[in-house]
Amino acid sequence: MIAGSNQVPERPTGSVRVGDFAFSPSAEDVPVYLLAPASISSASLVQHVEEVASQSARIHVVRDASAIPQTEPPPLILNWGSRQTLPQGVIALNQPDAVRVASDQVESIRRLAELAPRTVANPEDLQLLGCDRVVAKRRHGTRGSGNAVLATDGPPTERAGYDLFQEFIPDRREYRVSVLSGRIASAYVQRSPEGSSPDDLHPAWTFDRAQVLPKAVAVVARAAARRVGLDYAGVDVIEDLSTGRVYCLEANAAPGMSQETLKSVSTQIQQMLRGRLARPS
Repeated sequence: MIAGSNQVPERPTGSVRVGDFAFSPSAEDVPVYLLAPASISSASLVQHVEEVASQSARIHVVRDASAIPQTEPPPLILNWGSRQTLPQGVIALNQPDAVRVASDQVESIRRLAELAPRTVANPEDLQLLGCDRVVAKRRHGTRGSGNAVLATDGPPTERAGYDLFQEFIPDRREYRVSVLSGRIASAYVQRSPEGSSPDDLHPAWTFDRAQVLPKAVAVVARAAARRVGLDYAGVDVIEDLSTGRVYCLEANAAPGMSQETLKSVSTQIQQMLRGRLARPS
Protein backbone atom coordinates (compact mmCIF):
# COMPACT_ATOMS: atom_id res chain seq x y z
CA MET A 1 0.00 0.00 0.00
CA ILE A 2 1.19 3.51 -0.73
CA ALA A 3 -1.23 5.15 1.73
CA GLY A 4 -3.75 4.32 4.41
CA SER A 5 -3.40 2.07 7.39
CA ASN A 6 -5.09 -0.95 8.90
CA GLN A 7 -4.48 0.48 12.36
CA VAL A 8 -7.41 2.45 13.74
CA PRO A 9 -6.13 5.82 14.98
CA GLU A 10 -7.42 7.47 18.11
CA ARG A 11 -10.16 9.84 17.01
CA PRO A 12 -10.29 13.33 18.52
CA THR A 13 -13.59 13.94 20.25
CA GLY A 14 -15.70 17.04 20.39
CA SER A 15 -16.35 19.72 17.82
CA VAL A 16 -14.73 22.84 16.40
CA ARG A 17 -16.59 26.04 15.66
CA VAL A 18 -15.86 27.52 12.26
CA GLY A 19 -14.88 31.16 12.70
CA ASP A 20 -17.44 33.74 11.64
CA PHE A 21 -15.37 36.57 10.19
CA ALA A 22 -17.23 39.82 9.57
CA PHE A 23 -16.80 40.89 5.95
CA SER A 24 -15.93 44.60 6.14
CA PRO A 25 -13.65 45.57 3.23
CA SER A 26 -11.71 48.83 3.42
CA ALA A 27 -9.87 51.09 0.98
CA GLU A 28 -6.81 50.44 3.15
CA ASP A 29 -6.88 46.71 2.40
CA VAL A 30 -3.96 45.17 0.54
CA PRO A 31 -4.93 44.09 -2.99
CA VAL A 32 -5.34 40.32 -3.36
CA TYR A 33 -4.80 38.69 -6.76
CA LEU A 34 -6.03 35.17 -7.46
CA LEU A 35 -3.64 33.72 -10.02
CA ALA A 36 -5.67 31.27 -12.11
CA PRO A 37 -4.05 29.35 -14.99
CA ALA A 38 -5.78 29.10 -18.34
CA SER A 39 -5.61 25.30 -18.05
CA ILE A 40 -8.26 25.24 -15.31
CA SER A 41 -11.85 26.30 -15.92
CA SER A 42 -12.44 29.35 -13.74
CA ALA A 43 -15.61 30.99 -15.06
CA SER A 44 -17.43 30.40 -11.77
CA LEU A 45 -14.47 31.71 -9.78
CA VAL A 46 -14.29 34.87 -11.90
CA GLN A 47 -18.02 35.50 -11.47
CA HIS A 48 -17.84 35.10 -7.69
CA VAL A 49 -14.73 37.28 -7.41
CA GLU A 50 -16.41 40.01 -9.44
CA GLU A 51 -19.47 39.87 -7.21
CA VAL A 52 -17.35 40.11 -4.05
CA ALA A 53 -15.23 42.88 -5.60
CA SER A 54 -18.44 44.82 -6.36
CA GLN A 55 -18.93 44.93 -2.58
CA SER A 56 -15.68 46.94 -2.24
CA ALA A 57 -13.29 44.04 -1.64
CA ARG A 58 -9.88 44.58 -3.25
CA ILE A 59 -9.77 41.17 -4.92
CA HIS A 60 -9.03 40.32 -8.55
CA VAL A 61 -8.40 37.36 -10.87
CA VAL A 62 -5.42 37.35 -13.25
CA ARG A 63 -4.13 34.72 -15.69
CA ASP A 64 -0.49 35.71 -15.67
CA ALA A 65 1.72 36.80 -12.79
CA SER A 66 3.20 39.56 -14.95
CA ALA A 67 -0.21 41.28 -14.90
CA ILE A 68 0.02 41.88 -11.15
CA PRO A 69 1.12 45.48 -10.47
CA GLN A 70 3.93 46.17 -8.04
CA THR A 71 2.66 48.31 -5.20
CA GLU A 72 3.75 49.33 -1.73
CA PRO A 73 2.89 47.51 0.41
CA PRO A 74 3.14 44.63 -2.07
CA PRO A 75 -0.02 42.82 -3.12
CA LEU A 76 -0.80 39.30 -2.00
CA ILE A 77 -1.02 36.49 -4.54
CA LEU A 78 -3.35 33.62 -3.82
CA ASN A 79 -2.04 31.03 -6.25
CA TRP A 80 -5.15 29.18 -7.41
CA GLY A 81 -3.59 26.18 -9.12
CA SER A 82 -0.90 27.91 -11.18
CA ARG A 83 2.57 26.43 -11.61
CA GLN A 84 4.18 29.50 -13.14
CA THR A 85 7.06 31.20 -11.38
CA LEU A 86 5.91 33.92 -9.00
CA PRO A 87 7.43 37.43 -8.99
CA GLN A 88 10.15 38.21 -6.49
CA GLY A 89 9.29 40.26 -3.42
CA VAL A 90 5.58 39.43 -3.27
CA ILE A 91 3.65 37.71 -0.53
CA ALA A 92 2.22 34.52 -1.98
CA LEU A 93 0.04 31.70 -0.72
CA ASN A 94 0.63 28.33 -2.42
CA GLN A 95 4.08 28.08 -3.93
CA PRO A 96 4.25 26.45 -7.40
CA ASP A 97 6.02 23.37 -6.04
CA ALA A 98 3.15 22.73 -3.62
CA VAL A 99 0.65 23.15 -6.47
CA ARG A 100 2.56 20.53 -8.46
CA VAL A 101 2.34 18.10 -5.53
CA ALA A 102 -1.37 18.76 -5.06
CA SER A 103 -2.09 18.11 -8.74
CA ASP A 104 -0.17 14.82 -8.68
CA GLN A 105 -2.54 12.31 -7.08
CA VAL A 106 0.18 9.71 -6.57
CA GLU A 107 2.58 12.05 -4.77
CA SER A 108 -0.09 13.84 -2.76
CA ILE A 109 -1.66 10.56 -1.61
CA ARG A 110 1.78 9.32 -0.55
CA ARG A 111 2.19 12.45 1.56
CA LEU A 112 -1.25 12.08 3.09
CA ALA A 113 -0.16 8.59 4.23
CA GLU A 114 -2.46 7.31 6.99
CA LEU A 115 -4.83 10.27 6.54
CA ALA A 116 -6.00 8.74 3.24
CA PRO A 117 -8.08 5.61 2.74
CA ARG A 118 -6.05 2.51 1.99
CA THR A 119 -4.55 2.92 -1.47
CA VAL A 120 -2.46 0.86 -3.88
CA ALA A 121 -0.86 1.79 -7.18
CA ASN A 122 -0.48 -1.72 -8.58
CA PRO A 123 -3.81 -3.27 -9.63
CA GLU A 124 -2.33 -6.65 -8.70
CA ASP A 125 -2.43 -5.52 -5.06
CA LEU A 126 -6.19 -4.88 -4.84
CA GLN A 127 -6.60 -7.72 -2.36
CA LEU A 128 -4.64 -5.63 0.17
CA LEU A 129 -7.57 -3.23 0.37
CA GLY A 130 -9.93 -5.88 1.69
CA CYS A 131 -13.05 -4.60 -0.08
CA ASP A 132 -15.19 -5.68 -3.02
CA ARG A 133 -15.17 -2.28 -4.74
CA VAL A 134 -12.49 0.35 -5.22
CA VAL A 135 -12.30 3.94 -6.39
CA ALA A 136 -9.99 4.06 -9.41
CA LYS A 137 -8.16 7.37 -9.86
CA ARG A 138 -5.92 8.92 -12.46
CA ARG A 139 -2.65 10.57 -11.51
CA HIS A 140 -3.66 13.97 -12.83
CA GLY A 141 -7.17 15.09 -12.04
CA THR A 142 -8.78 17.39 -9.51
CA ARG A 143 -12.13 17.53 -7.72
CA GLY A 144 -12.68 13.85 -8.42
CA SER A 145 -12.57 14.19 -12.20
CA GLY A 146 -11.97 10.88 -13.93
CA ASN A 147 -12.64 8.74 -10.85
CA ALA A 148 -14.73 5.59 -11.11
CA VAL A 149 -16.01 2.85 -8.80
CA LEU A 150 -14.87 -0.58 -10.00
CA ALA A 151 -15.47 -4.10 -8.74
CA THR A 152 -12.35 -5.64 -7.27
CA ASP A 153 -12.96 -8.86 -9.21
CA GLY A 154 -13.85 -7.07 -12.44
CA PRO A 155 -11.98 -7.59 -15.72
CA PRO A 156 -8.42 -6.21 -15.79
CA THR A 157 -9.29 -4.13 -18.85
CA GLU A 158 -11.47 -1.90 -16.64
CA ARG A 159 -8.40 -0.85 -14.66
CA ALA A 160 -6.43 0.32 -17.67
CA GLY A 161 -5.52 3.99 -17.59
CA TYR A 162 -5.87 4.34 -13.83
CA ASP A 163 -2.92 5.03 -11.53
CA LEU A 164 -4.39 4.55 -8.06
CA PHE A 165 -6.93 2.22 -6.47
CA GLN A 166 -8.48 3.26 -3.17
CA GLU A 167 -10.85 1.44 -0.85
CA PHE A 168 -14.45 2.41 -1.51
CA ILE A 169 -16.42 3.71 1.46
CA PRO A 170 -20.13 3.59 0.57
CA ASP A 171 -21.66 4.75 3.86
CA ARG A 172 -20.09 8.18 4.16
CA ARG A 173 -20.58 11.85 4.96
CA GLU A 174 -18.59 14.27 2.82
CA TYR A 175 -17.13 17.67 3.67
CA ARG A 176 -15.33 20.42 1.78
CA VAL A 177 -13.12 22.32 4.23
CA SER A 178 -11.22 25.47 3.25
CA VAL A 179 -7.95 25.74 5.16
CA LEU A 180 -6.01 29.01 5.18
CA SER A 181 -2.62 29.05 6.90
CA GLY A 182 -3.68 26.28 9.26
CA ARG A 183 -7.07 27.81 10.11
CA ILE A 184 -10.51 26.71 8.96
CA ALA A 185 -11.76 29.47 6.68
CA SER A 186 -15.06 27.83 5.78
CA ALA A 187 -16.66 24.40 5.74
CA TYR A 188 -19.54 22.76 3.92
CA VAL A 189 -21.31 19.45 4.24
CA GLN A 190 -21.85 17.97 0.78
CA ARG A 191 -25.22 16.27 0.40
CA SER A 192 -26.23 14.06 -2.50
CA PRO A 193 -29.83 13.92 -3.76
CA GLU A 194 -32.16 11.55 -1.96
CA GLY A 195 -32.14 8.16 -3.63
CA SER A 196 -28.80 8.62 -5.37
CA SER A 197 -26.42 5.68 -5.46
CA PRO A 198 -23.32 5.67 -3.22
CA ASP A 199 -21.41 4.63 -6.36
CA ASP A 200 -22.22 7.99 -7.98
CA LEU A 201 -19.12 10.03 -7.23
CA HIS A 202 -20.46 13.13 -8.97
CA PRO A 203 -24.10 13.60 -7.92
CA ALA A 204 -25.89 16.94 -8.05
CA TRP A 205 -24.42 18.04 -4.73
CA THR A 206 -26.01 20.58 -2.45
CA PHE A 207 -23.68 22.36 -0.06
CA ASP A 208 -24.79 23.21 3.47
CA ARG A 209 -22.52 25.67 5.21
CA ALA A 210 -21.24 24.24 8.50
CA GLN A 211 -20.80 26.43 11.54
CA VAL A 212 -19.57 23.50 13.62
CA LEU A 213 -17.35 20.62 12.49
CA PRO A 214 -16.43 17.37 14.20
CA LYS A 215 -12.98 17.95 15.64
CA ALA A 216 -11.66 14.90 13.79
CA VAL A 217 -12.69 16.45 10.45
CA ALA A 218 -10.95 19.74 11.29
CA VAL A 219 -7.79 17.95 12.45
CA VAL A 220 -7.56 15.87 9.27
CA ALA A 221 -8.22 18.87 7.01
CA ARG A 222 -5.49 20.97 8.63
CA ALA A 223 -2.99 18.11 8.59
CA ALA A 224 -3.74 17.32 4.94
CA ALA A 225 -3.10 20.89 3.78
CA ARG A 226 0.15 20.96 5.75
CA ARG A 227 1.42 17.65 4.40
CA VAL A 228 0.74 18.58 0.80
CA GLY A 229 2.38 21.96 1.45
CA LEU A 230 -0.53 24.25 0.62
CA ASP A 231 -1.10 27.55 2.41
CA TYR A 232 -4.64 27.61 1.06
CA ALA A 233 -6.49 24.41 0.17
CA GLY A 234 -9.95 23.06 -0.41
CA VAL A 235 -9.74 19.76 1.43
CA ASP A 236 -12.17 16.94 0.69
CA VAL A 237 -12.78 14.95 3.85
CA ILE A 238 -15.09 11.98 4.37
CA GLU A 239 -16.43 10.37 7.51
CA ASP A 240 -17.03 6.63 7.34
CA LEU A 241 -20.40 6.37 9.07
CA SER A 242 -20.01 2.63 9.67
CA THR A 243 -16.70 2.93 11.57
CA GLY A 244 -16.43 6.60 12.55
CA ARG A 245 -13.03 6.96 10.85
CA VAL A 246 -12.25 10.20 9.05
CA TYR A 247 -10.17 10.35 5.87
CA CYS A 248 -8.82 12.94 3.46
CA LEU A 249 -9.49 12.26 -0.21
CA GLU A 250 -7.70 15.28 -1.64
CA ALA A 251 -6.16 18.65 -0.82
CA ASN A 252 -6.94 20.85 -3.83
CA ALA A 253 -4.97 23.96 -4.78
CA ALA A 254 -7.73 25.17 -7.12
CA PRO A 255 -10.99 24.42 -5.30
CA GLY A 256 -14.34 25.86 -6.16
CA MET A 257 -14.93 28.98 -4.07
CA SER A 258 -18.38 30.31 -3.25
CA GLN A 259 -18.98 33.98 -2.52
CA GLU A 260 -19.15 33.21 1.18
CA THR A 261 -15.83 31.35 1.08
CA LEU A 262 -14.21 34.22 -0.84
CA LYS A 263 -15.48 36.72 1.70
CA SER A 264 -14.19 34.64 4.60
CA VAL A 265 -10.81 34.02 2.95
CA SER A 266 -10.29 37.64 1.93
CA THR A 267 -11.26 38.86 5.41
CA GLN A 268 -8.81 36.49 7.09
CA ILE A 269 -6.06 37.41 4.63
CA GLN A 270 -6.48 41.10 5.45
CA GLN A 271 -6.38 40.32 9.17
CA MET A 272 -3.14 38.38 8.72
CA LEU A 273 -1.59 41.12 6.62
CA ARG A 274 -2.53 43.84 9.09
CA GLY A 275 -0.90 41.79 11.83
CA ARG A 276 2.24 41.35 9.74
CA LEU A 277 2.47 45.03 8.82
CA ALA A 278 1.94 46.05 12.44
CA ARG A 279 4.98 44.09 13.62
CA PRO A 280 8.18 46.10 14.03
CA SER A 281 10.75 45.36 11.35
